[in-house]
Amino acid sequence: MFQFRNVQSARVRGLDLGWKNTLVPGLADLDVTYLYLDASDTQTGQWLPYRSRHNVTATLDILRGLAGVDVRYRSRVESVLVYPLDRRSDFTVVDLRANAPLLGTIVQARIGNVFNRFYTDVQERTPGTPRHMSLGVLATF
Repeated sequence: MFQFRNVQSARVRGLDLGWKNTLVPGLADLDVTYLYLDASDTQTGQWLPYRSRHNVTATLDILRGLAGVDVRYRSRVESVLVYPLDRRSDFTVVDLRANAPLLGTIVQARIGNVFNRFYTDVQERTPGTPRHMSLGVLATF
């Protein structure tokens, strides 16, 4: 039997950094963000569940956004509530995308989780999204 209790008092501190740079003008732009969290229950001093200490996102845009690579990294979740003995690890997911202008719209093809990395999402035993492909049309009004 499990019982969930709300945290009476918590402290979430952190650092959020971002960096944008044009690597090659007109060819490649890089955008990187880093989030560091220090999240704890102020009464017990324990780490708050389901929070990763380190989170990194990187986006490489090629040919002014006609193609791109997106990378997400999340460090191991340090505390969970329901299945504390389950194996948890950090994970990195890579997505690819390509855009093409067509009749005043943009057609986008995307492959998510290119390397089909198995990972557990924030909640226990909920798998993250497996490799998937999508095709969409973006229009501006």
